[in-house]
Amino acid sequence: MQLKLFWEFYKSALVINLVLAVISLVFNPSTLFVNLGLFAVLIIYLYKEHYRENEYYFYYNHHISKWQLFAFCFALNLFFSTLILLVLWKTS
Repeated sequence: MQLKLFWEFYKSALVINLVLAVISLVFNPSTLFVNLGLFAVLIIYLYKEHYRENEYYFYYNHHISKWQLFAFCFALNLFFSTLILLVLWKTS
């Protein structure tokens, strides 16, 4: 059940991740790992803190802390950026 909630949180921030991934791939693919891994999590955090701070209560009620949510986003971003870089490296 909790994995579903983590995934829902990640999907709610997916637009930010995709925009940063596309920008990274267009301008400098080698920065994808840093942009998705670190920069995207920071932007998602700032966005959620400013515009969606009441959304955390839903996750708190399911015993999921804010830091667990962002750690999950960070881990998935690192996984996906590594996967994309491996695919790009294999094709070039």
